[in-house]
Amino acid sequence: MSDSLPPSFPPPSLGPDSLSEVEAARGARRMLAVGGGRGGAGKSLVAQNLAVYFAQLGKSVILVDLDPTGANLHAQFGVTAHANPPGDDSTEELAKALVPTFVPGLSILPGPHDAIEPPLQLRAGRKSRWLSKLKALPCDYLVIDVGPGHAHLALDVMLAADIGICVTVPEPPAIEATYRFLRAAYRRKLRRSLVKDRFRLSLVDRAMKEIGRLPSPLELIRLIAKTDRTLAELAWAEATRMHLYLTVNQTRVRTDLELAGAMCGLAKRHYGIQLDELGW
Repeated sequence: MSDSLPPSFPPPSLGPDSLSEVEAARGARRMLAVGGGRGGAGKSLVAQNLAVYFAQLGKSVILVDLDPTGANLHAQFGVTAHANPPGDDSTEELAKALVPTFVPGLSILPGPHDAIEPPLQLRAGRKSRWLSKLKALPCDYLVIDVGPGHAHLALDVMLAADIGICVTVPEPPAIEATYRFLRAAYRRKLRRSLVKDRFRLSLVDRAMKEIGRLPSPLELIRLIAKTDRTLAELAWAEATRMHLYLTVNQTRVRTDLELAGAMCGLAKRHYGIQLDELGW
């Protein structure tokens, strides 16, 4: 049987309206996450402007405020934040929590304020299910402001996105935080790939303890290779599968414009991770 699609695809019975219904049923067509490191670098600025840009192109866009420490995207659009998170983690409840903005085609899912209980996405064992329900929301673009830091939720969302964008500024603490985020993201990705192989997972954890700090991927892989060559090859494969993007905010002089290219080159040489310059 041939794997190629028939000449008339989609079938003639699917008209424009039917195709729209099919696309809506598939959920978000593209998921973009903006995060990566230090607070105050401009992640919210990048996320909300991307969302507005796609909406102005005529796309349906949902902007999600996932900053657990200071959710404030609602203030940028003059809407009211939720006092509490949605009642459960169903797609229907998330859809009811969406708030339209003054930008046609753009809705936001504000972060909850004054909630007694932590949001579902922060509770143990609920993050993956919540994220799958979020991705099921019908829209062309789902843009998520992940917030600062490298907590598990931030890492999982950035790794699950179609496009994960790290935002930094030309300051040493912010640059250092970006590299730390890359190391933490790799550690999270590798451990999740070994969740069903407890023996090899224990070898990875033992190697990390031997290093004594959050290691770079290549440093960890070289140490693992001394005891388990196959595991080292798997760890290298996970590093090569990582693909994130970098944008530099608050650029002022020529050296600032060259920062992203330099950081991307260093990540490739010393980490083995593909980090692509997105812009400044």
